[in-house]
Amino acid sequence: MRILAITRAYRLTGGADRYALALQAELERRGHAVIPFAAHHPQNLPTPWARYFPPDLGFSDYGPRDRLRALARALSGGPALRALRRLLAEHPVDLVHVHTTFHQVLPPVAFAWLRRRGVPVVMTAHDYKLVCPTYWQYVADEDAICRRCAGRRFYHAALRGCAGRGPGGALKGALVALEAYWARWTRAYAGVAQFICPSAAMRDAIARYGIDRARLRLLPYFVPSELLDQEPGEQQTERQAESPLFLFVGRLVAEKGGLWLARAAADLGLPIAFVGDGPQRAAITALGGDFPHLRCLGWADPPTVQAWMRRATALVVPSLWPDNSPMVIYEASALGLPVVGARVGGIPELVREGESGLLFARGDAAGLRAALLRLAGDPALRARLSAGARARAQTEWTPDRHVAQLLEVYARAIGAGRQ
Repeated sequence: MRILAITRAYRLTGGADRYALALQAELERRGHAVIPFAAHHPQNLPTPWARYFPPDLGFSDYGPRDRLRALARALSGGPALRALRRLLAEHPVDLVHVHTTFHQVLPPVAFAWLRRRGVPVVMTAHDYKLVCPTYWQYVADEDAICRRCAGRRFYHAALRGCAGRGPGGALKGALVALEAYWARWTRAYAGVAQFICPSAAMRDAIARYGIDRARLRLLPYFVPSELLDQEPGEQQTERQAESPLFLFVGRLVAEKGGLWLARAAADLGLPIAFVGDGPQRAAITALGGDFPHLRCLGWADPPTVQAWMRRATALVVPSLWPDNSPMVIYEASALGLPVVGARVGGIPELVREGESGLLFARGDAAGLRAALLRLAGDPALRARLSAGARARAQTEWTPDRHVAQLLEVYARAIGAGRQ
């Protein structure tokens, strides 16, 4: 099977990219051909398909004129649609798997063009773009989960300042709202045969958009083979015997809750290492000046992250937004690392209370602190949760199980296109 995989970036920028690249490797290992299609970027991974990649121009990092140009491209298709047409004319595929709907690589009109051409399309919902123009259903300035755009009331993205305060944020909010309405008016997603939802939380959110549940397939992510093949036995023994060390891995942005975690747990005296980068890094580093047990390590490559996971007592996932299905939980579980997670979004679907980790209410500092202290003082509990996390990764989140179910989705989409 020849599959066109559409992503925003062809490099590791987050969990969705990690999944897409791991999936490409698993499909190719089984004899399928995967063609990547992403926006140009100097840090992209090398690929001969880069000659087809469109330029990267978004709504966030440019001035007002460039943002308006980006909107024009989103509405007309622009270079992204031209690049997609040329690629598929020269290299026809059996199916398109969409991982991101960013206007840089797949504007709404491109969906319509694929539908007219009869190309089967499936789409993994890695974020809330279908129901929230700013992707996250979260307003950082208010620390609030926001579902005001439900029912396709996308104008809230412009009126509420979801894309940022000030003139720049208002303009960006208006642009992403207009793009969302354009997708609705052009029936951009009508040709998507199946929406793959990594969590029930995402499935339910998309269903509220009005999409028939028959087109929604619940399919969690998987653990990459190289992690499942590792035996964490010695590391588990050392982890249980050593003094506690808690770990945060992710972008240091408001919705991920890294700074919230640092402030909520600062006076507990428990060592917490923050692996990641982003606009909140400076604030976490400054807090570490007063509380030396808080360490901000910056960005790290996957082997370094895994080394920290082997040392840690637990991974803390304190998300403030309705986090879909964090890949970092799958990876931690494969290494036998328990998770202390917020009860929000799809996190409770991945963390079984008392079996593979502990849960606390979103934004509940007292609940977080109680969970950390409980784990820190109970080696037997740490050992039990570690074994439970590893067992679940080995049975429920294997590449073989995931790919088998995904190929069923592909076959159904291809079959529907022939009817």
